Amino acid sequence: MSSKPSHSIKSEINPGDLAARGKAFFYKGQKRQAQMTFAEAVILAPDNAEYKAMLVQSLSGRQIFPQYDENIKRAIILCLEEDNIFHLPLFFSWHSLLLLDPATKILSDLQDCPDYETFLDILESHDISDTLNDNFLHQGLNKLLMKDYNFERLLTHLRRYALLEASPDQLQEMAPFLAALSAQCFFNEYIFYVTKEEQERINTISSSPNVPDPVNIIILSCYQPLYGMDKTEDLAHILKQSRISSAEGLIQIQITEPIEEAQIKKNIESFGSIADNTSKAVQEQYEENPFPRWSSCGGQREDNKKKLSAGKKVLVAGCGTGQQAVITSMNFPEADIIAIDLSKASLAYAQRKTKEYGLTNLTFMHGDILEVGDIGIEFDHIACGGVLHHMKSPKDGFQALKNILKKDGVMRIGVYSESARKNIVAVQNWIINQKIPSTLKGIRNFRKEFVEGGYKEIFGDTLPYFDNFSVSETRDLFFHVQEHRFTCLGLKELLNDMEMDLLIFAPEAYAVHQRFPQLFPDDPKALNLENWHIIEQKNPGLFIGMYKFYICHEGQHEPGTTPKWLEM
Repeated sequence: MSSKPSHSIKSEINPGDLAARGKAFFYKGQKRQAQMTFAEAVILAPDNAEYKAMLVQSLSGRQIFPQYDENIKRAIILCLEEDNIFHLPLFFSWHSLLLLDPATKILSDLQDCPDYETFLDILESHDISDTLNDNFLHQGLNKLLMKDYNFERLLTHLRRYALLEASPDQLQEMAPFLAALSAQCFFNEYIFYVTKEEQERINTISSSPNVPDPVNIIILSCYQPLYGMDKTEDLAHILKQSRISSAEGLIQIQITEPIEEAQIKKNIESFGSIADNTSKAVQEQYEENPFPRWSSCGGQREDNKKKLSAGKKVLVAGCGTGQQAVITSMNFPEADIIAIDLSKASLAYAQRKTKEYGLTNLTFMHGDILEVGDIGIEFDHIACGGVLHHMKSPKDGFQALKNILKKDGVMRIGVYSESARKNIVAVQNWIINQKIPSTLKGIRNFRKEFVEGGYKEIFGDTLPYFDNFSVSETRDLFFHVQEHRFTCLGLKELLNDMEMDLLIFAPEAYAVHQRFPQLFPDDPKALNLENWHIIEQKNPGLFIGMYKFYICHEGQHEPGTTPKWLEM
């Protein structure tokens, strides 16, 4: 039974006015008011993706609600039904409301169970079948990456219960939930820890000469991907013949899409050669674990600005699985865009998603940034985020990109901060000392050992929050084969050596930019990296999302600006 809405929505209110009011709240730092206002706009105009994107932005971060809010929940449901916006930032809001909702509040008690035995004790006195078939729960499992250790533990307990304890009747009731859990496990690349007892049971099911029944196929898919298993076609056929409503979605995610990616991979065009040993090692990592896995995204520009990109040539250098390339394509629909990467597995994922969104101005190519000149094109804009710090020599990567940037072109760069990654480096060193391999088993064991107390060797009693909730995410964060980190002062020296002008630094740091003129009156455009160094020393985690900045050839653009066609 749901509680009444915490605030009413009057039909005579214009949703556009609400969105404008929400923006005003957001930029004043009045986050809660912005969320409530955007939620009302979304509910009144459920087909408007722009209002949904605004709500998602306001809900980003580790959002925890003090009480249940029906309107926010309704708006999040609408957002999760929209494919043209980001879903992943909604996890903490979704999770908070899920635990506060009277209809699913039992999950709060269950996620606090410290062990499986305690979890079983609570199950004995509670019927949770309705809770497990809650649509809001299923939506989250299908669309979001679970980013909470306690909730992850609950999901592993439920999976274990279905495999080892549940009766046939219970499994039939649990089937829709298990299908949603299967989607989550596939999305996180099966990072959830598996006990010895579970693995033995899974081995028995997998090695049986008989094809499992539909529910057992779904349980199996919660532990390992169906694609690549023996009798995959038979498994798909059995699922199709079942009356389980979510079976078709499971087949799409775990069988159809991987088959499509395998075909795409065979036909990806390449340029140059991959001769550098570091590039080869990075390529191998991302062939095994393409990163990031993503389900949705959306453009961020107004329609009248999109037309300004006509005739422009854009390069996304190191596009990975294509999320940034797809966003770039949406934002600059009149431009010709090429996206390159070392990993064909990543590019296949990217190309499948591009087709899904119906984009036609985006071409993917396989190759090394060091050989990007072999493409034979000069670009008006080059986007390269999260890539150069994984090269043997980031400066060589910079130079290769500079060589193909038009005289009046602009680059957008993102690289790691030494200060912001201090805790991450501490974990990386701990992993090296423990000699933990970057295999699936090694990553599962690392997370279990680290979360259950290993972190205390590094951080004392406080477990810091890290984004390590999928295999590829964890490997990219803690097990990467190559990583450089920068400082603001180091970037200043590098840009001077490269003869590049800094146009805009840290555009996402809105609050800092607002205070910059008061902090440094002689630097109104916030371009002196020595000043940013001072700020970062006082706020060492400021650039945990990387240093991001725009640069150009010396003397080509007014500092503090970018060409109009690039303005967001």
